[in-house]
Amino acid sequence: MQVIRADHAGFCFGVQRAVELARSATKDSDRVATLGELIHNPEILEELNARGVRTIAAISKIHDGVIVIRAHGISQKKLTAIKKKKIKIIDASCPFVKKIHAEVAKLSVQKIPVVILGRRGHPEMRAVVEDFPGVEVVQKIALKRLQKFAGQQIGVLAQTTESPENFEKLLTALDQVGAKIISQNTICGATLDRQKAASKLARKVDAVVVVGGKKSNNTKKLFELANKIKPTFWIENESEIQKKDFVKFNKVGVTAGASTPEKTIERVCRTLKKL
Repeated sequence: MQVIRADHAGFCFGVQRAVELARSATKDSDRVATLGELIHNPEILEELNARGVRTIAAISKIHDGVIVIRAHGISQKKLTAIKKKKIKIIDASCPFVKKIHAEVAKLSVQKIPVVILGRRGHPEMRAVVEDFPGVEVVQKIALKRLQKFAGQQIGVLAQTTESPENFEKLLTALDQVGAKIISQNTICGATLDRQKAASKLARKVDAVVVVGGKKSNNTKKLFELANKIKPTFWIENESEIQKKDFVKFNKVGVTAGASTPEKTIERVCRTLKKL
C-alpha cells in the first residue's frame, strides 16, 4: 500500500511549546500539575504523567509545587485564584488563544456584543465565557437564533480550531439578519495549514487516516473535512488500524491533528505500509 503524508500534520507551535514547558518544569520540581489536560492527546498525557505531571480538575486541589496553564488557556478569573496560592505558575497558553481573549476584552470595553463561532463546552471557549458571560458562542448556525442581532453592531470571532468555511457561513448568516459586523478571523494559522493540506491530500488518495485524540476539536475538523471528499478513518494510534478496512484501497493519505506527536504519525504510516 502506498502511504502519503499531508504537507502539514501534527504538532503546532502552541502545542509544542506547551509540552516542552511541561517537560522542562519536571526538571526543577517533582510537584508539577496542570489544571485540566495540557493538550488533547492521550499519548502525551501518559508520557507527562510518567514524568510526574498530574492533571487536576479544581483549583482547590492546588497546594504547592508548579502549576502549568494548559495550551487552551484559562480565564483571568481562574488565573487570579491560582495566583493567590503563591506558587510558581508556568503559562503554556497558546498565543492564538490569548489573542481571542484580548479581542473580546477590547470589544467588551466598547460595549459591543460578541459572537464567537465555536463549541461552548470546549475548554478554549469555557475560559472566554467565564470572563465574559455575555459572549454568544455559536456552534450551529441558525438565523432564528441570530435574529436578535439585527441592526446591532457586533464583533465576530472564531475558536482557533474552527474551519474558514463555517466562519464564512456565520458571517453570511449575520449579514442576512442585518447585523453590523466587525469581524476578526481568529482561526490559527496552523489550523488553516492543516485543513488546506488535508483537503489537498484527500483529492489525491483513495482514503484518508486522521490521527489525533478523540477530544481534539481541530482533529475533528480535519476528519469532517476529509470525510466529505474520501472515505476517512479517525484513529488515536496505530493499534486502531484494522486491515479489513483498507483492503480495497491502494493509496492512503495520513494527516494528524495539531496535538498529535510525530512519533505517533510515523508509527501509523509504518503500520499502514505493512498492510
